[in-house]
Amino acid sequence: MSELRSRARRHPLALAFACLMSALFLCGVCCAAPKLLAPAISASSADVVVFAPSDRSRPRPLFVMLHGMCGSPENTCAAFAGTTARLGWLICPRAARACDGGGSTWAYGERFETVERAVASVHQRFPGEIDESQGRTLIGFSLGAFVANDLAARGGARYSRVLLIGARVFPDSVLLQRAGVTRLLLAAGKYDMTHDHMAGQARRLTRSGLPARFMDLGLVGHRFPDDFAAYLAQAFDWLGASASHVSADHAASQQVGQ
Repeated sequence: MSELRSRARRHPLALAFACLMSALFLCGVCCAAPKLLAPAISASSADVVVFAPSDRSRPRPLFVMLHGMCGSPENTCAAFAGTTARLGWLICPRAARACDGGGSTWAYGERFETVERAVASVHQRFPGEIDESQGRTLIGFSLGAFVANDLAARGGARYSRVLLIGARVFPDSVLLQRAGVTRLLLAAGKYDMTHDHMAGQARRLTRSGLPARFMDLGLVGHRFPDDFAAYLAQAFDWLGASASHVSADHAASQQVGQ
């Protein structure tokens, strides 16, 4: 077991595929995608899908969402866009390697370049509208959570807040704190085979000194629940992802009232 964990830390994406295929086989109908109304996409390209905030009167924070194996940013990010619209920009990089059956998956050696190229393209397309002064909020689902865990630990203080969903990850509290991560939230549905593992990892990380928490997503398998927006609102509140947004709105209202 110790050898397996060591390998997982050294090569997280190499073992991720085996875990995910087992998860998809076991969860059966629980993996069916929930019926969600897709918000309007603000910009889309071969590299990234962008959902703009509802209020663009000033620069807004950045949320980076990484989709799962052979997924697509259009489908996965629709579950997040309604909630992030009141907070900031949601950008969803497209993984670099195309899957035979559709969608794309993450290439281990290209993960940093894929994400940073997507961020740079959005900055270029919407100059002066994105505020990264408080760091980014990073989200990963399934295989995307493995990538997000790796990016957060080696992201050079880019990612302050991290949300990992449905993945058998082994976050390193020392690396994450050195990289500037202030809070880490792990989440999974009760029927997701990663549920108990992620809950245990949250407890381990808390004992090691990193502010971490586990969120149970209810009676679903390896997918998002139909009422996912309610979970996300709580998740972002705990992560502090809406703190700068709320404080800025409060300051603006105070000025208007004077």
